Amino acid sequence: MERDFAKYLECGGLAHGFARVRCERCKEELLVAFSCKGRGVCPSCNAKRAHVTAAHQVERVLPHVAYRQCSTQSAPA
Repeated sequence: MERDFAKYLECGGLAHGFARVRCERCKEELLVAFSCKGRGVCPSCNAKRAHVTAAHQVERVLPHVAYRQCSTQSAPA
């Protein structure tokens, strides 16, 4: 837990590592900071993981037939 929290504090900071991305067409460059990939500690990495998981489920897991999504909220009384 301590290691994950320490990595979270460094998450997204350019001083802790980055990749330089360059567009071949326009030659514009952008620095992209490394993420901590922490589980349960970093809200940014958790949101990214949730997005990737949801996209995988929609594209590859759920059948290609009609289905209904049910809300987890209860109806008003």
